[in-house]
Amino acid sequence: MLSLGPCAMLPPHYHPRAANWVTAVEGTTKTWMIQENGVKPIEVVLEPYQMTIFPAGSLHTMQNMGMFSS
Repeated sequence: MLSLGPCAMLPPHYHPRAANWVTAVEGTTKTWMIQENGVKPIEVVLEPYQMTIFPAGSLHTMQNMGMFSS
């Protein structure tokens, strides 16, 4: 479980051997991902109870777009 503070952003990172599932519980979270094959970046905005997946080896980051913790 991860709690991003207001306007906080995770540094870009990747997991070479594991996929990462992300589900928003509250607030608005913007995610960015670049897959290891170098395709165009994918941007997803998550509202509560929406999810996205970062496949193994994909460079990804997330940002809390709101004024409250998420």
